[in-house]
Amino acid sequence: MRRGLALAAALVLVASASVAWRGADDASARLSRSLAKMDALAGVRLTMDATVAATGPAAPGGALETRVHIDGVQRPPDRLRLAVDSADRHLDVVVIGQRTWVDEGSGSHQSVRLALGPLRDATAALGFAHGPGAPRFAGLGVLDGTPTYRVRIDLSAGDLAARTLDQDVSADARGSIELELGLFDDLVRSQVVEITESGSDLGTGLAAVRTRYRVDYREHGRPVDIREPE
Repeated sequence: MRRGLALAAALVLVASASVAWRGADDASARLSRSLAKMDALAGVRLTMDATVAATGPAAPGGALETRVHIDGVQRPPDRLRLAVDSADRHLDVVVIGQRTWVDEGSGSHQSVRLALGPLRDATAALGFAHGPGAPRFAGLGVLDGTPTYRVRIDLSAGDLAARTLDQDVSADARGSIELELGLFDDLVRSQVVEITESGSDLGTGLAAVRTRYRVDYREHGRPVDIREPE
């Protein structure tokens, strides 16, 4: 039994070394393959934690921080059902393509585009990985017992502007996207986005605004049925 486990571990190490050796050239192709696989799933469960922190010594109220937690399911490519919690506020949200329904406790009503950062529409979270910037191999890891291949994309202000066409981006903005992909199945296991930009142009006394969100994906392929609220 121990020999079997040792052999399995050795095979994983050999495979990992092989992946690491060719990783830099493989990152872009592997990411494209992963995103295509995610789009073809019958469903996936997701959890997101986001923090927006604004700092600056001249800000009247001092540093500001907003935290959002989201649990939900996605039916690729264009359907989401989410439970959103922020401070003492709870929302139930259904997103189908560009249409959004919101329930704040008194029943669902159709809303204009909901400002949920990376989940502004049903394709936006993983869609953020598309665009300018060079994906590169960022190492191997293990997430929930699954060996992973990490891909990182460093983003300039221009790269960010290309991804957020409906939002202003400061000239000094910088960011990054890091994804953990299943080493042997290419499915996206997690996605971390970090963006830092100047807050001085806002006239609030804030010097910098830092946004960070992490999305974890699980139950890949489990069928999900998401319909318009009645």
